[in-house]
Amino acid sequence: MISIIMSTYKEEESLLRQSIESILNQTYEDFEILIIDDASADRTSEIALSLEEEDERIRFIGTLKKGGVASAKNTGIYQASGNYIMFLNSDDELEPNALKRMTYV
Repeated sequence: MISIIMSTYKEEESLLRQSIESILNQTYEDFEILIIDDASADRTSEIALSLEEEDERIRFIGTLKKGGVASAKNTGIYQASGNYIMFLNSDDELEPNALKRMTYV
């Protein structure tokens, strides 16, 4: 399994949903997505929670105090269940075969 960690902060106006959809459309399906919100004061948490409700592979973890990107990524690493970890920014998109290519042995 691949754990895809995405740290977010004030992503209400970003391409967060589009980025998550590019992950959900992968041909390789053994993954989890951890959205770690770094105490955003906008609707980022609300958007991430709605994404979590749409697919069981998505987990939202919100923090109450801003700790920065490194802290959010470390939280994701600690919560990850996968054998492999990948970091993705909230405005990144993956090609449909990206995870399959990365796991090819």
